[in-house]
Amino acid sequence: MMNIAAELKKNIEAAIAAAVASEKLPAMKDIPEIVVKPAQDAQHGDYASPFALHLARLLKKKPLDIVEAVAAHMEKAEYIGKLEAAAPGFLNIWISPGWMTSRLDDVIEAADVCSDISVGKGKSANLEFISANPTGPLTLGNARTAFSADTLANILSCAGYNVTREYYINDAGNQIRKLGESVLRRALLARGEKVDFPEEMYQGEYINDIAHEVAESLKENHGKEFTVEDLDDAKVLAWVSGEALGMMLGAIKKTIAEDLKITFDVWTSEAAIKKGGAIEKALDVLRGKKLT
Repeated sequence: MMNIAAELKKNIEAAIAAAVASEKLPAMKDIPEIVVKPAQDAQHGDYASPFALHLARLLKKKPLDIVEAVAAHMEKAEYIGKLEAAAPGFLNIWISPGWMTSRLDDVIEAADVCSDISVGKGKSANLEFISANPTGPLTLGNARTAFSADTLANILSCAGYNVTREYYINDAGNQIRKLGESVLRRALLARGEKVDFPEEMYQGEYINDIAHEVAESLKENHGKEFTVEDLDDAKVLAWVSGEALGMMLGAIKKTIAEDLKITFDVWTSEAAIKKGGAIEKALDVLRGKKLT
């Protein structure tokens, strides 16, 4: 695999020698060590080198003049997309997107490419993604995010990071109660009960499927059927909400595992976090430090 920084260093050294040969720069006995590092700001390129700042005193020239002279003699390598001489004396370098894309085949063919990368050794990275509300099926938008994040996780793992893939379950709050009420109302309507179904309820066909399963579960396991009065019974609504949540999570996990082929290391329940008091403890720490 090509080391871009090392190649740029060689290219700059050759350009300095060429600028000296063409008398655009004064002669020097030895070229000082050239430093090339990833740019700190993407607006300033992919890589940058401050070599001209170090050469300025030696050559008794302005750093920016040195950069411009060297840039003019840089080899037009296919991996270089753009060069910029920037004040006070930096050479900013953009790598060609087309060249980077063409190198993907090299990465795929190099089966042991990860063994050469250790930038993340000893470091951890937690990627929390998808985390869709468990009140409906996953969407194409969720899938796009999932593939992008899982690819990033693979790249970080390849770079040596200890990666954790986390799904944060939004199972606390009014949306779960509304899911339960939507299911209960659909179950009552299926029995012929005269109840309304407000627009704010979840409208998808999947609600009918869950309502059927929950009603069957109630009948088989408890020997009961839903009644209109259950709409005002907090315990019944909580039970229906829990059953519906479990079914939706099961469907989401099945989609992720079988269709998206993604494996999560951690499934974190928001409700469990709240119940354990972790949020209040964190807020207490922030309040104690006067950060809220």
